[in-house]
Amino acid sequence: MKEYERLKKKEEDELTIQKVNEREKKVSSFLKEEDNIVSKRIAGFQSDEPSTSSSISNMAEGRDKNLPSFWVPSMTPCAGKVMIEKPW
Repeated sequence: MKEYERLKKKEEDELTIQKVNEREKKVSSFLKEEDNIVSKRIAGFQSDEPSTSSSISNMAEGRDKNLPSFWVPSMTPCAGKVMIEKPW
């Protein structure tokens, strides 16, 4: 009985070690793939021409007092009542 328990324990240990190794392999391959990603994040947002304004915010140059505009289709001048037919 002790021999069986010892072998069972050994198999469980081998399985846990195998799972840990697989997990580490997945993590290392993920990190390797992530390191291969090349991007220029800052250069993508810069324009070739220097801008006259230092800010692109809509709150610059006194525009913070104006409310943003939006439109509601039912309140436009050409909006009319929709005629719905009576169901039979």
